[in-house]
Amino acid sequence: MQALPLDLSPDDKSDIMYWLDLTLNRMILQALLHGLYTGIVTVTLWVIFSSPKRLRSTFLCTIIIALYFISSIAFGSSWAFGRRGFIEYGDNCLTVYTALLNNGPSLRAYYLISDIAGGISTLLVDMTIIWRCWVLWERQWRVIFIPIICAIGSIVMKAMQMRSTFHSLPDNINEVGQFAAEIDWSLLYILLMLATTLMCTSLIIYRIFRHARRTNTSLKVIEMLIESSAMYSLSLILYLALVSKNLESSYYADTIVTYVKPIATILLVGRVSAHANASLRRQHMVAMWENHPPLVGCFREEGNANSHQTVSGLSGEETV
Repeated sequence: MQALPLDLSPDDKSDIMYWLDLTLNRMILQALLHGLYTGIVTVTLWVIFSSPKRLRSTFLCTIIIALYFISSIAFGSSWAFGRRGFIEYGDNCLTVYTALLNNGPSLRAYYLISDIAGGISTLLVDMTIIWRCWVLWERQWRVIFIPIICAIGSIVMKAMQMRSTFHSLPDNINEVGQFAAEIDWSLLYILLMLATTLMCTSLIIYRIFRHARRTNTSLKVIEMLIESSAMYSLSLILYLALVSKNLESSYYADTIVTYVKPIATILLVGRVSAHANASLRRQHMVAMWENHPPLVGCFREEGNANSHQTVSGLSGEETV
């Protein structure tokens, strides 16, 4: 790649180099996160399909595969767009900059695919947590009415954000402020996503505490749910703070939130499935040992006939 033309002012050169650095760093971050996401999806699906059929959820498996498929399409589109700018038009920094910001079919297709993928991904994640809440509350629609309204509202805000993006695409390389034009819709979109997540998480935790037996299993599920919700909520709050300040670093936060959103959902499914598998194996081991008293006796302390101390995890209490 050649140097910048000499007829550009120092400020123009600085802006071009900063924008190219931002774009390239975001592509690298997206590639790293997509690789991490691929590994998490692979392990989660392996855990799910290695469990007994009665512990599998067709709905959750479909959501996981759909989320990964959509994220892969968005990643492929972003990578193709970046390759077009940095490789096909890589004569010098100015040609790369012009190719990346030229208001043509390539830029419009990139934004369209990214925004549609983001909207569908948000809808699927919201559907998942609303579905969990609905099932736990014995399919009472009035309980999830407000979360459904928030989820629908977030999709509407995403559509308005897409409209704002296409109306604010730069006509020349000197107009690069498209993010500021869509900031209001972005704020509403993020707030509605956050509201849906927090409301459903609170309803699920309340339901488990109020109606479920407070065993190690139920407490462990609550712990996993809170951790998953906190991961997603904190990333949204950070993104919200950056967008409200209209900082350029919000581009990085946007990429992070795009992947934290499905990763938090998939990690919760994988951890709960792994915990259920471990509990089931533990029950099978306890049943097997109870059918073989001599084996149990080998692990009892001598001189204490009434003791039930066995190897870790085989007493009556669950250990996680």
